[in-house]
Amino acid sequence: MDPQTWELKLRQGVKWHNGADFTAADVAYTITRVPTVPNSPGSFAIYTKAVVATEIVDAHTIRLKTASVYPLLPIDLTQVAMLPQSLGPNPLTEEFNSGKNAIGTGPYRLTSYRPGDRAELVRNDGYWGKKPHWANVSVRMIPNDGARTASLLAGDVAFMEFVPTSDVARLRADKRVALAETDSLRLVFLWLDRSHAGAHPLITGPNGEVLATNPLNDLRVRQALSMGINRAAIVERVMEGAAIPANQFLAPGVTGHVDDLPPIPYDVARAKQLLADAGYPRGSASCWPGRMIAMSTTARLFRRLARCGRASGWKPRWMA
Repeated sequence: MDPQTWELKLRQGVKWHNGADFTAADVAYTITRVPTVPNSPGSFAIYTKAVVATEIVDAHTIRLKTASVYPLLPIDLTQVAMLPQSLGPNPLTEEFNSGKNAIGTGPYRLTSYRPGDRAELVRNDGYWGKKPHWANVSVRMIPNDGARTASLLAGDVAFMEFVPTSDVARLRADKRVALAETDSLRLVFLWLDRSHAGAHPLITGPNGEVLATNPLNDLRVRQALSMGINRAAIVERVMEGAAIPANQFLAPGVTGHVDDLPPIPYDVARAKQLLADAGYPRGSASCWPGRMIAMSTTARLFRRLARCGRASGWKPRWMA
């Protein structure tokens, strides 16, 4: 193959839940459909836009052509769920949401779905891989943290995910419960708005005075913000030990993670000096949108970040 062509060999013997074979035609159908989904609430087109043409060689071989060399294509395609071409040219989003078009190749197939309540699954005995232990699985949607934990302890559910951090210590000590933990891929971070070259409408001087330029465009200010965050305290007191300090965007074990990158130090004195060097010896004040993190610890996290900011001379105000 040339540098702009990827040839993919598909596993043979894989069948859809409706009994049809999984083939290269399904891959081509899926990639072609992704950018054409009408009113998509969250388009996956970013993961397929590098593909400019598909070529079906045989039932289990497909070639994907890109406009230029694009080494990330195999990683991008892991984000795209394959669909059977038998769904037709314009399957509706509503048909996927209702479960009608929930046709996959996995170890379980969907038998019923009640939005906001539960999904009923049955073992797919035609699955190509190792057969799962349970013949039937009922997945309940319990968004409330307290209700989810209570359901587990009462025996209403066999296990749960998204264990509330406030309950981790209690569950770890409960002999009725086995707690499984691993590092997740989720990253909680502050997005710094550098879109304004001049005055930023949400950033002022320490007494509310208008600043002529956006402080966030100065590397020293951004470094000061980072050094002023006590990551260890957030892990211990906000996440109650159910997290690890982050020093980069990619989690350990993910392709591209730098294993030997040194941790970002918590250094209030250095942060204050950097702000002074950047022309803000008395610090600054800013508003941060508070809806960027949808999790139960958001309020406590913001309070901790505000405390860190004030210690280093930055006065954050959170917008609900």
